[in-house]
Amino acid sequence: MKVSRWSRCIGMAALIWVAGIYPAGAQNPAITLNVDNLELREIVKRLGETARAPLELFAPDDVTSQKASFHWEKVGLGQAMRDLCNRFALVAQHRPGAGYELRRFGGVAPNAGEDNAPRAITPEGYQVIAQRIQVYEGRARTFLGGGQDEQYGNLTIQILCRCPAGESLAAATLDNVQAEDDLGNRLTSPDGSGYYSGGVQFPDERIVSSQLPTPDPRATRLRWLTADLYAHRSVQEVRISIPLPLEKRIVVRQEQGVLVAVADWRSAEPIEGLPPELAGFGGDGGPSARVRVQWAAGQTVRARDRDDWLMAPVAVDASGRRYYPSVNGGSGGGGEVEWREGQVTFHGMQAPAVRLEWNLLLCSDLEKVTSLRLTDIPLPSPPKRPAPAPKPPVTAPAVRTGSLACQVLIDGKPATPGKLAVGMATRQGRGWGPIRWRDVWLSAGGAARLEDLAPGTYRVLRRYATPSGRQGRWQNADVVVTIITGKEARLPALEFKSQE
Repeated sequence: MKVSRWSRCIGMAALIWVAGIYPAGAQNPAITLNVDNLELREIVKRLGETARAPLELFAPDDVTSQKASFHWEKVGLGQAMRDLCNRFALVAQHRPGAGYELRRFGGVAPNAGEDNAPRAITPEGYQVIAQRIQVYEGRARTFLGGGQDEQYGNLTIQILCRCPAGESLAAATLDNVQAEDDLGNRLTSPDGSGYYSGGVQFPDERIVSSQLPTPDPRATRLRWLTADLYAHRSVQEVRISIPLPLEKRIVVRQEQGVLVAVADWRSAEPIEGLPPELAGFGGDGGPSARVRVQWAAGQTVRARDRDDWLMAPVAVDASGRRYYPSVNGGSGGGGEVEWREGQVTFHGMQAPAVRLEWNLLLCSDLEKVTSLRLTDIPLPSPPKRPAPAPKPPVTAPAVRTGSLACQVLIDGKPATPGKLAVGMATRQGRGWGPIRWRDVWLSAGGAARLEDLAPGTYRVLRRYATPSGRQGRWQNADVVVTIITGKEARLPALEFKSQE
């Protein structure tokens, strides 16, 4: 089988970056472009040139040589990129400070199934799509210190916001977030707001999240969710680079009023002379440093490419490979200046780092861009609980009683259904104990039955209403019977005989 050579197609001849203020929509320009029966590599090149955006294609030759036609008229760059991804099974990836990559993708596309997700279009033309909803519930019990039971949890919803052509959201957030479940319970975000989650593919998309109280466990969906979407209308990109190794213990740089500092850069050297039982100890730490970002109070600064409270830098090696850090001990403050500070470690970085890079946005004030309303949002299914263990078989208790059956006849025919009074007295010595009466209803055929009688000898008295207008006498109204465990005793019929 022949292995295809991979092509790397660049959508712009040169990448030029100029620090300056630009509208957020510059990242998603509206384009008009017609391509007829062109190869994918040529389509990507023309799209990048038309949008004045750096696009790169990474795919096998048998993919880049495939031909297609597209007719885009006043379409946003993000939508044109989605069309390419859908047609050629590609996935888009934003490269910090260097545009976008389009790569061959073999799995399920991140936006697959969006047509079936709860979605809406606002009057301003923004598409909003429920991307993910999560319900978290926890319980705790503290035994010491006067503790008590605790219950806690929340509902988190992520919403994909897609801008109209010619607009984009450098950073976005939600406010006035409210929802109602299918039981009529109103849910309101504790602080009334949401936050930017990052992690987008296309220049016209942003993901925003919000937390709501835990819904009633009986609820199955949210009837509706409403919120206001806020964003920065203009941004100023701030890119700062500090060479490594540091020229002194602490190095400071400042651009457009944003100050960054890095101190105590340390590269993790292999530990020599370890005993065999500690082989590999300390080998996965990676280089580390203390970093700070600082700016004047009243300004808004955000990380350009990801949702990162610390706005930590990336480390770059000589090959251009970028490494994202893990953060420990983050802190921040406000006053005349605002700042974020923490310890960063670049795990898995083997090659020496040549520089640290910050890619930041200095943003204008937040402005409301639209209001959104989503309806009929299914909640996650409740957890499956294990089936209860089968109960041990119940052994029927040994039969320790007997029963009594009798019949009532009127002139030789079964009496109609009615109430039969039965009095029973147990033998005590040579006599009888007290008579205890009970009522028994006759069934069809004039039959009656008494259950659960203790074994022994009984005197049985029976009384039944005398037929109206008849003269006669009852036979077998007072009899003696012996009850035996597990058996049925049958009395002679109680019979009324009319006088002629």
